[in-house]
Amino acid sequence: MRENAKKIFFIISAILLIVAFVYFMLVEPIMNLTNKKDLHTINADSAFEILEIEHSINGLIPIGKDYYYVAVAKGTQDAYIIRAPKKWFNNYFNTDYTSKDANGFNFTALSERIDDYEVRDELVNRVSQVQGLNYPLGTDYCLEFSYKIIAIKKLALFVYAILLAIAGILISKKKETINDNASKIFLIAFVVFLVLTIMTIK
Repeated sequence: MRENAKKIFFIISAILLIVAFVYFMLVEPIMNLTNKKDLHTINADSAFEILEIEHSINGLIPIGKDYYYVAVAKGTQDAYIIRAPKKWFNNYFNTDYTSKDANGFNFTALSERIDDYEVRDELVNRVSQVQGLNYPLGTDYCLEFSYKIIAIKKLALFVYAILLAIAGILISKKKETINDNASKIFLIAFVVFLVLTIMTIK
């Protein structure tokens, strides 16, 4: 009875993991790429960094950073929290926080809710210290500048996972005729897949 319960538990866990993976790596990126309702085009004439978040595994292994900025729409006091790469600010804004383009930096990004409550609370705390700005989307949402790149990475990883699964099935079926090098290559490819997945969904 206990063995059957363990089998059922593992089967259900495996199904849930597969469903979660399919959602995050296939369904969500497709939804983001086709989502026109939450796209916002902003013309910003100033911006500044508001928060830097470092991600790690068990607080020991760094797996990347997130950078949050506040961009102010030209000619208004409307401000938006932006999540973008580190180079975003240096590429488009001067050291005095003004846009490098005299006409303002025009960009389109996808509005997303900030799910991590600790990050959300810290952002709320920091933006509340900046007086005179209005946040049309609120402070629970940010504009994801790199939403297309992130979606494409997830879709590529989904295809990678399918290829790995096929390779794993073939290796397991023909393990008697396949040499050790093929298994080692598969193991390395699997580890690379895990690392890329962790860095993408951090």
